[in-house]
Amino acid sequence: NRIQYKKYRSTHIYIYIQFSSDMSSLRQIVLFVRRGMLNNAIEFYGASGIGLTPLSVTETTAKLYSSSAVSNETPILIKEIDGNEAFLATGYGPFLNFEVEDFDMKIPTLISMGAQLDGKIEYTPVAKVASLRSPHGHMIGLLEKI
Repeated sequence: NRIQYKKYRSTHIYIYIQFSSDMSSLRQIVLFVRRGMLNNAIEFYGASGIGLTPLSVTETTAKLYSSSAVSNETPILIKEIDGNEAFLATGYGPFLNFEVEDFDMKIPTLISMGAQLDGKIEYTPVAKVASLRSPHGHMIGLLEKI
């Protein structure tokens, strides 16, 4: 494995891991939400919020991708959980990082959907960076390259 580190904030480090074809690969990222919150999570992570595309939705799960070309993408699977609070405990992990093109519009949209800023928005010479907590307790990082 080859690991590269890129630091855009003093408090967060983004890690990019590249796997060769004969090694393990990341199959999906699973986010748990409380029963009855699946549609809200699809809206938050989907076109109205973050901008992912839901391509597979059942009564208790949704699989989202960053585009409709899913052949090489790692999906985010959102799964409803009933009663097991250990799955739903909030902390600082996982921390999902998204690169966006419309940072100045995305932040107020996500806040209006229930997200909360976690610290100040930072403007570096190379990017705008913000950390938010989704209405479901997940940590979200947004970055727009300048």
